[in-house]
Amino acid sequence: MNKNIAGAKIKSDKDIIIAMYNENILVSVIADEYNVKASTMCMHLKKWGIKLKKGVYNRHTPQQIKYKMKVSPELLAQRKINSQVNDKKIKYIKFVNTTKDQRLIDSIIQHPIIG
Repeated sequence: MNKNIAGAKIKSDKDIIIAMYNENILVSVIADEYNVKASTMCMHLKKWGIKLKKGVYNRHTPQQIKYKMKVSPELLAQRKINSQVNDKKIKYIKFVNTTKDQRLIDSIIQHPIIG
């Protein structure tokens, strides 16, 4: 909707909007009816001399719930079995130092870092 048309409609329905606001309807709900943002509706209410009530204008939207992947029960069971197998097989990791590995590490450490 064109913002000039929306503004004209808000101004023409001034009494209705004020009545809705006095019935403790949220500004965001009123704004949705007129296809404008809540801040625009608050601006008009302030222009008309209406004192804004605390909590009627929700500036921040509630935090969105992060997307959680829906997993089938079969896949969850398989994951549990896999983790049990891995826990049994991998108790600790033992590193064996060889001369070749140590020479490679020494040569890497000796070279300056190019940045």
